[in-house]
Amino acid sequence: MKTWLSCKKQPDIYSNRKTITQMAWIRHDFERAMQKFLGEAEKQAHPMDPQGKYKDPKEVETKCNNSGYEKYLKFFRENEDLFEELDEGDPHLDKQRYKIDPKTKKRVKYKSQGQYNRERFLEMQKLEKKGMDIGFPFGRCYPVTQFMFYVLDGYEGMYWLRCMNELEFEYKGIKSSTSHWYLQHKTSGRVIDLTREQFDQIPDFSIDDLYQKRGRIQNLGHSAYQTKNGKVEFKNTVPCFQVLRLYDRYRELNETIPGLEKYWSAANYASERRSKKDAEKLKELKAKK
Repeated sequence: MKTWLSCKKQPDIYSNRKTITQMAWIRHDFERAMQKFLGEAEKQAHPMDPQGKYKDPKEVETKCNNSGYEKYLKFFRENEDLFEELDEGDPHLDKQRYKIDPKTKKRVKYKSQGQYNRERFLEMQKLEKKGMDIGFPFGRCYPVTQFMFYVLDGYEGMYWLRCMNELEFEYKGIKSSTSHWYLQHKTSGRVIDLTREQFDQIPDFSIDDLYQKRGRIQNLGHSAYQTKNGKVEFKNTVPCFQVLRLYDRYRELNETIPGLEKYWSAANYASERRSKKDAEKLKELKAKK
């Protein structure tokens, strides 16, 4: 006689063990794949050191030395009009903005880039009213340093392009923060920083103490230019248009630089990008020479 217990379907112990074993192997394969991926990522050479033969810049002693590059600093000073003015940003700071969080799919608050730029602009105004000089080289470190990076052969050269983020400082009661760009030699550790002097006006602040501690290898931008004839692509990040604008005048007044000339030509800068205002100014400067 069959009882209710005997009629009840018993669990398949072998099937459960088989499933657990399969899950264990799946997890094992996943972990092994992730370890392989992470290991390859760690071994992958940086574009500025494709052969992976240089030490981590933080292991090399740093010392700023701008000697030999004074002519570039002189050019930047004399042509300050080429640098973009500080973005005033979105004047509607009090307007709350929302976006959809891609993970939660919920509506969340956020600040637009224009609002961040506005806060930065207002902060710079406060610093200026307190007496801080926000003219050149203040805030011009990125275009100046990227310009010099390509002067020194860019990704094929012997200098790292490096950046320090969130450098906090206080100026006459106003607390602020900034980022800073500079170049560091791959073996000697020599730092080239043509905008270094902007920090001299900040009390109790030494940028020299931070080159080695805070910097990281970095570049910003895209790897192509869009022209009327189509997209011109490169292997690595190309100079930004602010840099090409500087070089456009430099090459006409001084000399061509191989590390920048190829990008200037590829972007068809003279025919497609040079503004009427810059063209008139260039004509005026040439007439004075």
